[in-house]
Amino acid sequence: MPQKAPHTVHILEGKATLYKRPTTPIWFVRYKVGGNWIRSTTKQSKLDDAKHAAVDVVMNAWFREKNNLPIVNKRFKHVANLAIKRMQDLLDNGQGKVTYRHYIQAINKYLIPFLAQHNIDKIDYALLNRFSIWRSEQMQTTPSQSAINTHNSALNRVFDEALIRGFITKSQVPHLENKGLTSERRDDFTVEEYKKLYQYMRKWVRG
Repeated sequence: MPQKAPHTVHILEGKATLYKRPTTPIWFVRYKVGGNWIRSTTKQSKLDDAKHAAVDVVMNAWFREKNNLPIVNKRFKHVANLAIKRMQDLLDNGQGKVTYRHYIQAINKYLIPFLAQHNIDKIDYALLNRFSIWRSEQMQTTPSQSAINTHNSALNRVFDEALIRGFITKSQVPHLENKGLTSERRDDFTVEEYKKLYQYMRKWVRG
């Protein structure tokens, strides 16, 4: 039987482990949920306090798993940076889409500055509405539908990353709207413009 590492304590019949890192007196807990190992801080330096805190953390995680809820809460900025890394890795490997560069720019310039400290599972319609107002103020104009489509696609990349990692459930992904300005279509040629163009082209063909 392998020896237990120093500063390691098993709890909950061995289903979770308390451990310390060399750089901090705080105890951490490691446990398994849905086949994945999760690591969390107990925020406690005393072992007895850490045990009680760890039991709360682990039991809460198991409850959330049983009820199909996200296991851990993550800030938008953390998930956004993971999404950026995934897209950048694909671009570096020649597998990414050109639009990924636009998504990364939108995330860094608009999404992170406004949504950074919000939990990814708490982003709802009301918050996105406030974001839309803020974005228009930053741009000093109502953005076009094309620009909003880019931002919505970038935001969906972040939500997809959160889904992959179990930070949110499908039902927590908000509906994204596009109330941007429609691009204006150029007017057709007038009769006078057409005559001038036609006459010029005939002269051009004759040399």
